[in-house]
Amino acid sequence: HLANAIVNEAKMQISNAPVNGYMLTAQSGNTGGLTWAAAGGGEGAAKVWVNFNGTGTLAIRDSFNVSSVTDHGTGDFTVNFTNNFANNDYAVSGTGDRLVGTRQCLMSVGALEFNSGSTEGMATSKVRIASLNDGNSMEDPGTMMIVIFGDD
Repeated sequence: HLANAIVNEAKMQISNAPVNGYMLTAQSGNTGGLTWAAAGGGEGAAKVWVNFNGTGTLAIRDSFNVSSVTDHGTGDFTVNFTNNFANNDYAVSGTGDRLVGTRQCLMSVGALEFNSGSTEGMATSKVRIASLNDGNSMEDPGTMMIVIFGDD
């Protein structure tokens, strides 16, 4: 805690990258101080996004507010959040690259019961995503990109 403390400016290091969903911001006016603010840009900004490899060994290429992605089997993934949402009324959008030949990659929120036996979908800490080809069969995409908006 640095309130009312003298800090050696030569030894002070501040990163402009968010840490645990928060970052330091300068106060406006003549107060001349720093405050912790939630990272994410406020209302309307994406609160979660991820780009991952869905074939072979799953690998996250880049992400924001994603702790991990779980591979449950062919075309069946869970995106786990670093910081939970306030509720499960968030909006999910996503896409993937073409799968085999000229087939399209379709994304569905929640694993499909008839394929995986799971009814898991949207939770405050994660979302289950199904990747399907245009024949409505689960299939792994080479690249899957998910973005989520909502209240954190």
